[in-house]
Parts: sequence; C-alpha cells; structure tokens
Amino acid sequence: MVAEVALRPIDDLDGWLPIRAYESKNQLVLDCCWMGRRRLSEPFFDHTVQASLELPFNRLFRRQLEISELVEIESRRPAIQLDGLIFHLSRCGSTLIAQMLAALPWTVVACEPSVVDGVIRQRYSQPDATDQTFATWLKALLGCLVRPRAGGERAHFVKLDPWHTVHLPIFQKAFPGTPCIFVYRDPAEVLVSLDREPGGRLMPGAIDPGLLDLDLDRAMALDRADYHARVLRLICHAALESFRPGIDLLVNHNQLPGWVGSVLSPELGLELSDQGRREMENRSAFRAKFDGQLHVDDRERKRSLATEEITRAAERWLAEPYAQLESQRQLFQTGDPSSGDRPCVVGDSLPE
Repeated sequence: MVAEVALRPIDDLDGWLPIRAYESKNQLVLDCCWMGRRRLSEPFFDHTVQASLELPFNRLFRRQLEISELVEIESRRPAIQLDGLIFHLSRCGSTLIAQMLAALPWTVVACEPSVVDGVIRQRYSQPDATDQTFATWLKALLGCLVRPRAGGERAHFVKLDPWHTVHLPIFQKAFPGTPCIFVYRDPAEVLVSLDREPGGRLMPGAIDPGLLDLDLDRAMALDRADYHARVLRLICHAALESFRPGIDLLVNHNQLPGWVGSVLSPELGLELSDQGRREMENRSAFRAKFDGQLHVDDRERKRSLATEEITRAAERWLAEPYAQLESQRQLFQTGDPSSGDRPCVVGDSLPE
C-alpha cells in the first residue's frame, strides 16, 4: 500500500518532482516522486523516474497536489527562466542534443517528461479552459521540473514530445522569451525509422484524425507510411507557423553534433570551457538513447531501406514542408553555414 501525503499550497517541493498528471473529480491532479538531488542524466525523464520509484521510500510514500497548488507553490519561489525548449519531428537527433547538454554538470535537462503530456491532454477534455490557463500550468510545471537540485546548475532545458509541437503557441505563451528549437531530418530517413518502430502518438486513433482531415475509418485504412507522413506534415507546419526569427532556431539532423557547440551554445549564451566542450564531444560519440554504444552514421542505410510506399509518402506529404524548413533555416541560420550540412536529398531518388 502506498501512503498519500497531502500538500498544502505553503509547502515546498524541494526534492520532489511531478511525474504524472491526470483528471480526478474534475481537477487536474499531479503525482510527485522523491528525487532528492539526483540529476536528470538518463536519456529520458521517465527513465530517471522509473529508477527513483524503485527506492523503498517511493514505494511507501507519494505526494499529490492539484495543479492550482503547484502554481501557488511555484509563485512563492524564485522564477526559473528556461534557456531553451526543444521540439522535434521525431527520430532526428533531439535526444542527442539533450544528452550533449546534459553532459555539462551545470545544466538541467528534462527530456520528454510524460507528465507534460498529461497536462496537454487536458486541452481536449477541458475545452473551456483558456490558453492562458494552460500557459500558467505549463510555466509552473516546467519550472518545477528543471529546478536545481544537485547544486550549481545555471542552464535549464526541456525537450518535448514530437506531438507537442502542434501546441507550440501555448509553450511560447508560457515562456515568451525562451528560444524554441525545432529539430528535423530528411523525411524518408524518419519514415524508415518509424516504420520499424512506430511511436505511440503515431498509431491511428492516438490523435484526433480530424486534424489530418480524416475520419477514424479512413485513418485506420491508410498504409503506415502514408499515415505517418501526414502526422509529420502536421508537426512540420506547426513548427513553421510558430517560428519566430531572431528567437527560435531550426536545426537539420545533418548539422549534428557540431551544431550544438558551434551554433546553439553561443546563440544561447552558454559559455563552454575546454573541459565542457570535451564532455559534450565525448557524449556525442555514443548513441543518444543507448549510452555505451558507439554512434554510427546511418543516413545512407536508412535511405537504402526506404520502400516505394515510404518514398512516395515522403514526396507527397513532406517534400514541401521540408523544403520550407530548409529555406527558413538557411535564411536565418547563424555561425558557419558549412557546419556539417549536406544537400537536401528529399526526392533525389523518388520516381517521377
């Protein structure tokens, strides 16, 4: 049996982090887990949560509070200014960016915390709630997630789920001065990866098919590549529509990993020591999601695995937004334009 510990608005959350959000009695409720001073160094926030839940203390106790209580608690603490919000198309290097940043001991990086998705889902179950309400909730939640715990942290980042890009204006409302980074990749390469291992949000029915101009029956009848491409197109257009020149950053997978040190860090004002650069470079040598396995450039292999269905879907649904992203990136990019780019390959081997 797990004992519940009630939180009053005057309580603080030092050492505790929200890990799950759900609706109970018409209120948005948060479960909290004791993290102590543990850094969020795993590839994903939920990996850290899972390890922490194995602690005997967390097996016996948990803390719960309503979202309004979290807003009250956070209003009593010094405000946390996020240095960057990382959005992405999926399977395009965003986890690598997060892990390179997390390699610096003075950063806090919350990578795809599922508790954020629990809050975003409320936009559909509470249609009367205003954008300002959700922005207030997200500001309190994300600020709580990246609060320093180990000591000495001075830079704070959150990497979101690919689907959250569709809600990018709410995040920008919550953090108006924070750069939003959108990471993308050659569509055929992304579709090959998703064909092998689809993400949860990319299963038909996981999102409202009306957003794709489909009904559920039509969505279920589409082949996998076509459906995935339509979802990715929606994400690309959301990123393009919300892009703020001079504030936000676009990065193509081809620019990684060098872009993180040569463009992102200077752009965000992160002062890297020689040791810091070595730590980031050392982390980039290994696979982002499987630390300990050496990174291997898989671009050519992925393109060689693209089926006719994948190449056709990439051309039909994603060539146009990909070209727009590349145009915007090249127009507003800073730093060395030759930092690892290669020519756009979308459509290079597609049939007429």
